Amino acid sequence: MMVSMNDESQIRNSEEDFTLESLSGLISAALRNYTPISYADISFSQKFILWRHDIDYSINRALKVAELEASLGMRSTYFVNPHSEFYNLQEKSQCALLSRILNLGHDMGLHFEASFYDLLEESQLDEVIGREAGLLKGLVSTNPVAVSFHNPTERHLAWRAPSYGGLVNAYGSFLMERVSYVSDSNGYWRFRRLPDVLNEAHDQYLQVLTHPGWWQDTPMPARGRIFRAVYGRASSTMRLYDCTLELFGRENISGLPPELQQLKTLCEARSEI
Repeated sequence: MMVSMNDESQIRNSEEDFTLESLSGLISAALRNYTPISYADISFSQKFILWRHDIDYSINRALKVAELEASLGMRSTYFVNPHSEFYNLQEKSQCALLSRILNLGHDMGLHFEASFYDLLEESQLDEVIGREAGLLKGLVSTNPVAVSFHNPTERHLAWRAPSYGGLVNAYGSFLMERVSYVSDSNGYWRFRRLPDVLNEAHDQYLQVLTHPGWWQDTPMPARGRIFRAVYGRASSTMRLYDCTLELFGRENISGLPPELQQLKTLCEARSEI
């Protein structure tokens, strides 16, 4: 049975829950007790699990999770946000990472940021979501199968049609009213603790939402996990700058500022960041 949001503080959360090793155990438990299905093939004739990942912070981290899942036989859906402020789908390297995820056998979904649009009404969703779905297909030559709302407000969650723009609505009433839901939003378990849910396996139908940015090699605080993703992105951007100058034989005038060198040294020395 679901607990209310006011009861979330009573759920036992542990940093050790959010490692790739722990995730491996969760996937194994899921495969023992449930049949993984795609949003494109939902049928209430069997006990199933819909496992979805909203990629909020790092496609690089999503690939790590996707590779682990593929090695264990899990198929899931990766929802990508064309308006993300943490990664850019227009970059060739990021599209290549997404293509690798899909080539592992996973599905793609649209992580739709309704707040990007001013005064968006439900009547506009088919057109806008359809347009963004076309954008994703143009980038990786694959059709998204579903849509999920990014940071949904109460207004967005009231939009419960089964589909928008030809994509299955992950928050549609036909799912949310019949399928149990567990989430790791904000770096902790929402409503129920997933290890308990999977091991008990009492739910006939289950939708699991995880975010790859939370799942790291070693335990660390939630904000530290995001800092690691942001710092990794910044380091990659600086390497691109340095390599470009070297490629064209241009002088790299400014060295690493002392304050950034200190931050770099600190981050590399502390495994929890």
